[in-house]
Amino acid sequence: PARSYLNDRVLFRCEASQALPPVVYELLREEHIVASKTLTEVGQPANFSVQVTEESTGRYLRGTYVIPDPNPPVLYEGQKLLLTCKVQHGTYLSYQWNLNRKEVSNRGSKLTIARVTEQDAGDYSCSAKNDLENPRISYSNDIRVVVRGTEDLDELSFVVSREDSGYHADVTCQSSRGSPPVSFRLFLNGTVVASRAATSLSAHFYIPIRTGVNYGELQCRVQNDVQELSSNTVTLEVVPVGGEVRLRVDYLYDASSTVAAVLLQCAVAMGTFPEYAWFRNNTRLGEQGDSEVTANRGRSLLLTPAGAGNSGYYHCQVKDSFDNTSWTASRVTLIQVTGEILLSVRMIAMVLGCFLLLLLLGTTCFVVFRLHSEFL
Repeated sequence: PARSYLNDRVLFRCEASQALPPVVYELLREEHIVASKTLTEVGQPANFSVQVTEESTGRYLRGTYVIPDPNPPVLYEGQKLLLTCKVQHGTYLSYQWNLNRKEVSNRGSKLTIARVTEQDAGDYSCSAKNDLENPRISYSNDIRVVVRGTEDLDELSFVVSREDSGYHADVTCQSSRGSPPVSFRLFLNGTVVASRAATSLSAHFYIPIRTGVNYGELQCRVQNDVQELSSNTVTLEVVPVGGEVRLRVDYLYDASSTVAAVLLQCAVAMGTFPEYAWFRNNTRLGEQGDSEVTANRGRSLLLTPAGAGNSGYYHCQVKDSFDNTSWTASRVTLIQVTGEILLSVRMIAMVLGCFLLLLLLGTTCFVVFRLHSEFL
């Protein structure tokens, strides 16, 4: 009963039908344990008989806990999260929510997040407080909410290696964001050729190939519990290096029309995975030195600062990066850098303008002189 006379006995009945024995029951009055009992039989209720005294008055505000939806609270970005603060017994209650021990503005018994993000992950707890003159507060335990990022596939790519058994394409499927575990599948011309469940955000697939053969279009797909994404398509074909190797030279000027740098670019007629080498006066240059820098996987060579020390005879060589084939060389080109200032277009225009102006003035003076002579 809600009220009772002194010295009467009041019966409290507690039951947790789904709990596995042994089950420990505790009867609490405003967070103070009045009695406890351990039961070993399945579904057996715990009965507490309490004699009423003057100290028995109060609200029997029992344990507070959080019920998550979904349960367990493991979600992907964009899904809905509902947390409910439950109190085993108590009335006239107000609630407070906390995330990672910091107060959340919501003060109701339910906390709803319509579309969760990774920032919503963490430890949630609630507390319930009654409205007595000397209020009591019951705190729940923390419940861990996990939010997994949605997948975002990087561009599919592959490299080629040679082994004793032949050539292999090492295909990389990778997601730049998201949360494992995920499932990767590799498609060739729309048909699954390999699959793998990964505990990381990347997977490698090895496919035996032969050079010079077009096998078709590769595509990677990644899947988790809520989404499936497809990568770009890449043609699975490895063309050996072949044909003419050409060397292009561009002089780069600064504002004063001085040669500031020289850009050399090496181009080969065909080849999927070319490897480049640069030479000055038949001496191979390193990947990075005091005055030269390579870029575009070695295809470009930048000479900076431009100076006499960079002058010389240059050429490039190309071969397959995955095989020990012979090099193919470009023609040899002489690069001369003197640091002299070259005439810019504006300067040439100014000189030409002055020349035309002098020519016009000279012609005018000749005509005036001629007319003056005839008049006399």
